Amino acid sequence: MKKFIKNNGFTLLELVVAMAIFGGLVMALYAAIGAARRSARDTARKADMQALELDIEDFYGAIMQYPHPTTHMFASCTTAECQVCTGGNNTACTNGTSMRMTSHFLNATTNFNSHRGFLTNITEAACNCPDINQAQRATRNSWHLAYKSDSTRQNYCLYTRLENGQCFIVMPQH
Repeated sequence: MKKFIKNNGFTLLELVVAMAIFGGLVMALYAAIGAARRSARDTARKADMQALELDIEDFYGAIMQYPHPTTHMFASCTTAECQVCTGGNNTACTNGTSMRMTSHFLNATTNFNSHRGFLTNITEAACNCPDINQAQRATRNSWHLAYKSDSTRQNYCLYTRLENGQCFIVMPQH
């Protein structure tokens, strides 16, 4: 006659399988959280650009020209904050409106000064991130923002390359 021993625990194989399943779930959750964070940073950048668009349109409403890319658009960025001045005549934003970039609070450095200038013809194709390549797309730590207008200052475009690699363009609709 065989004696059966009562087994009150799990076998080593059962424990390893349970740990593997739990590890897979944790990895999937971690990946999903990273994607959600990237999406949140991109949403904050889009909101900043749309707020900047309102400042640019206010400037246009006052003098019937869009800001000059090198004399009326300034960014003052430190590690603590970043403000973009529209319409000011110096980096202290004298006679202009200053906007604090909310995406900067997500610890992303804004790179603005290196992407300003004139375009002869403002079209969506011309503003499709020509000088912000995939290597310069937004990251957790920085992003590049570009503002360009035509020589008559009647048209402009504002654009950036988001973390997801897409080019986000803001242009006037009139």
